Amino acid sequence: MLWSYLRGGDVFHVEATFDKTTHEFVLRFRMGDQNERIERFNDEIAFRARLETLDEELTAQSWGSSGPPVILKDGWKL
Repeated sequence: MLWSYLRGGDVFHVEATFDKTTHEFVLRFRMGDQNERIERFNDEIAFRARLETLDEELTAQSWGSSGPPVILKDGWKL
């Protein structure tokens, strides 16, 4: 899934995928042209908890969702 957040003229992207090779849940963060930051999780519960925390952090920092998430057809757990 891909979420986009807006704040002023900035755009922040969060992508959630599942790495089928390592069997890890992966979060990728990117703002504009800046370098990507990656977090990996072996545990689905920890991954979901991080998503909830991330949403709270972005809301507290005045980031607003630009719309519903985009479902990515590749990269998710089957």
